[in-house]
Amino acid sequence: MKVAKHVLILLGLAGLIGVVMPLAELRKGPVGITLSAKELSFGLEKTHGALDRKLPGFIEKRLPTDVRDTRDDVKMVADYLKWAVAAFAPALLLVAVGLVAIARKRLGRGLAAASLLVGLVALATWIGLHYAIAYALVEADVKGMTIALMPGAHMLLIPAIAGIGVGIAALVRPERA
Repeated sequence: MKVAKHVLILLGLAGLIGVVMPLAELRKGPVGITLSAKELSFGLEKTHGALDRKLPGFIEKRLPTDVRDTRDDVKMVADYLKWAVAAFAPALLLVAVGLVAIARKRLGRGLAAASLLVGLVALATWIGLHYAIAYALVEADVKGMTIALMPGAHMLLIPAIAGIGVGIAALVRPERA
């Protein structure tokens, strides 16, 4: 069980990689954009620059209004997802639990319970991404918009499984100093 502390750190860091991986693909009609949590939270200027970019006048006039409306809808949804990086907070907390366990030289029941709790929060975050996004689209009354979760969102499952697994194992058989 001495390896459990290191597993928490390693798999927590693996979950944090999801911040820079594609998180979601926003698509409405012919316009689609793939965004990572980092871009949504810290680099929205580039994304809005791409969405705000006007085509040459003769092309812009020939664009159907639904294509122009689609750009506005994609930009609105990207604004709502600007705190997407917060979804990866459980992975960071799992790394912190592992670091505390290494500093204390043991993974006792208290840290095991914290690990289990953080794993459950990561799992709830992943489930929330699936259902909350669909609900938000209905509430925002954005017709025809689809959001597909990409591998970055699924990276939340790594710290979830690690936290739950290590937490249960360490609660059953805590590590002694």
